[in-house]
Amino acid sequence: MYIRARYGHNKNLGVKIDYPEVRKGEIKLLYHGTEEKNIQPILRNGILPMDRIYVHLSATIRDSVEVAKRRKGRPVVVVVDADRMIGDGYSIYRATKRVYLTKFVPPMYIIKTIKNIDRLL
Repeated sequence: MYIRARYGHNKNLGVKIDYPEVRKGEIKLLYHGTEEKNIQPILRNGILPMDRIYVHLSATIRDSVEVAKRRKGRPVVVVVDADRMIGDGYSIYRATKRVYLTKFVPPMYIIKTIKNIDRLL
């Protein structure tokens, strides 16, 4: 069986993939690329998986910018305090060296948003 959506994209595949759980101290920050219209709901409700199994987070700002640019609106990067999340008992999984997954990012772990991302690259 070939599964292209290997990072928990779809809730209905019925396939369980085990990813290694990240321990406290292994990572400090992670990044989530989105579009500007999503920022207020994210700051209010956190980052939700929506129709996916997991929230996707990037190891680098550059990777999250690439994700954000796939969206239609103005790209924005959300900076997440991943180490504090883990310390408080939330699970974050390493899907690859550059892709991390979690069930939910509560708003209290959002450090800041970066709106003028074109100048970052």
